[in-house]
This record gives sequence, C-alpha cells and structure tokens, in this order.
Amino acid sequence: MQRRKQRNRLDGLSLGLLETHPADAADVLERLVTADAVAVLTAVPVRIAASVVAEMLPLHAAQCLLTLPEENRIALLHSQPVQIIAAILRHFHREQRLQVLTQLPSATAVTCRLLLRHPENSVGAIVDSNVLAIAPTVTVKDALLRVRELPEGNTDYIYIINAHRHIVGAVALAELLRSNHQQQVESLSHKTVPRLSVQATLTAAYAHQGWHEYHMLPVVERDQRFIGALRYTELYHYIQKQTADQPTLENPRLSLAIATNGYWHLFDGLLRGLVSLLPPSRVSKPDQLP
Repeated sequence: MQRRKQRNRLDGLSLGLLETHPADAADVLERLVTADAVAVLTAVPVRIAASVVAEMLPLHAAQCLLTLPEENRIALLHSQPVQIIAAILRHFHREQRLQVLTQLPSATAVTCRLLLRHPENSVGAIVDSNVLAIAPTVTVKDALLRVRELPEGNTDYIYIINAHRHIVGAVALAELLRSNHQQQVESLSHKTVPRLSVQATLTAAYAHQGWHEYHMLPVVERDQRFIGALRYTELYHYIQKQTADQPTLENPRLSLAIATNGYWHLFDGLLRGLVSLLPPSRVSKPDQLP
C-alpha cells in the first residue's frame, strides 16, 4: 500500500519533470507537506533526487533530509557541492550536524566546518574553495595537468598566488591552451584582479564593480590570503533563495551574466575535452606553496 501511494505521488509530479527540470520540481516539492516530498525523493534514483534537493530552499531541503533514513540522507548529501551541504546543515540541530560531518569525506567535512563559521548572509558562507591556485613559476604544461583533476565547471580562471597566498594574477583556461607549454603562467596573467572579502555581505558582493569585467571573482580573507572564488550567477541564485518571498532583484548585468555563465559552462566542457587529449606526462615539482 505504501509503495502504491509513493507511485501515485511520483506519477503526479512526473519523473520527467524531476529529471529535466529539477528547479521546477523543487518548487513543487516545497509546496507539499514534508512526508509527501520525502516520498517522492525516495521513489527516484539518488542522482535525480540529489539534483532536485540542490534546487530546494535549504530550510525545506533540511526538513526533508532529516525525515529520511540516515543512509538516504548521507547519499543525497554526498552528491551535493560543499556550499549546498553547508547551507542545508545550518538548519540541522547541532548534534545532528556533528553526526553528519563525521560521515562525510574528510575534505568535505573540513570545508563545511569552515563555511559554517561564517554568517549565513556572507560571502564566506558560499565561497567555492575547490578552484585552482598555483605558484607563479608553474609551467603551462603542469597547470593544464592540474586542470584535469578539478571538477567540471571549476576551471574558468586559474589564480596565481605567491608564497603568502596573496593573489598576483589570474589566467583563463583558454589562454593556457593557446600558450607555449614551457612558458611560466606568471607571464600570461592579468595582474590586477578585483576580489571579494570573505566577510562581505551577499548584498554588498552583488553590487561589486568587478562583475562588469569578470563573471567569477576571487575571495580573500582579512589578510588578503586567497581562499576561493565565487561566480556571479551562483551569488544571484543564492540571494534569490534567501529572498524567495520578496520581489526579484533587478540588475542590468544579470542577463549578460547568465548568458556568460552558460557560455562558460559550455566552453569549459569543450576546453576540458581539449585538455584531456593532451598527452600524459609527469608533473614537475614547482615551487612549493605553504
């Protein structure tokens, strides 16, 4: 009987909607009582449920996950970017949060703890730390080898940092592919790169003038040490989630930023395809960073 009820709920929502339009599906699930939303999420493969959970407001996602059996909860969290995991965990009780953190991969748990240290409405709460930062003396060849190790979509820019982890420049992946592989990345970089403070509010970050030129900005701590980066469209999306019941924010750069972001995700896939075709070679040992 329970299985039949779950199938009825799933038929009403449509598996196709869940898989191809996760944001729309998330909007539907948020209107359901938690038990019905959970029934839908448990009736579909984890990969589909995870894509829907990623689009839900963190509070609603947390309510659903807390109702799920522990195994399902961890499986869905494992499938999320670390920023989304942290946003959801903010709505767990302390004991529940600590328990989940012990079941996540070590690197993910450490990053989550760092993100949870920052106020929910700050850049530090959503910064992406999984971006490539390298020493100025690294060659183009070795930088491209490191690009292969990054998740898709995290290679828009490669940041160049000194021994104190201060940003000394940035270079686009496309520029690396066009350059001599024995060239050092420092010679290719844009020296002046706008940056965001980890302590800045999301509203202040949204108004930053650096978005006029870049669709992704590096994030630094108070002492200017590099800790990660933030994309404009992700920032906008997160603000919209926080202000779901308020009028949509207006910004003339938004449509351009969304188009640019879509272009970069497509272009990133093409560039990474080219990188994957490069012959494998040993990575030399560049100057070590602290």
